[in-house]
Amino acid sequence: MGKVKAIKIAASSVNLKSINPSIAKDWEVNEVHPISLLRKNFFNDGVVFGTLDVRYLGNNQVQILSNMFDFDIGAAKGHPWKIEFFRNISTWLGEQVATGFGMAPGNGTPYLINFSGVATLGQGP
Repeated sequence: MGKVKAIKIAASSVNLKSINPSIAKDWEVNEVHPISLLRKNFFNDGVVFGTLDVRYLGNNQVQILSNMFDFDIGAAKGHPWKIEFFRNISTWLGEQVATGFGMAPGNGTPYLINFSGVATLGQGP
């Protein structure tokens, strides 16, 4: 696996249109929750970000927490196929898109993505 590259992305540029704001109806301010973009937004931001951890700020606004996107798949990497089949397939597809469909699994460049600003559930660019 290559060296880690850090990049910064505006949280407001992440497409959260597919995330129904009603999921936050019982969330408390400052609680952290995972939201998956894989099933409803796969061909847009889902293939890029997969699942994001967000800190709820109130009024359907969230801070997206920094995350390492490392293309790790399989039990040896903590993602067993039997339990995380869809996640592993999505990770493999994301890696192929990122590398031009020519790289063996697990060899992509990992990215530490730091998100700045806030995003709003149910909205996007």
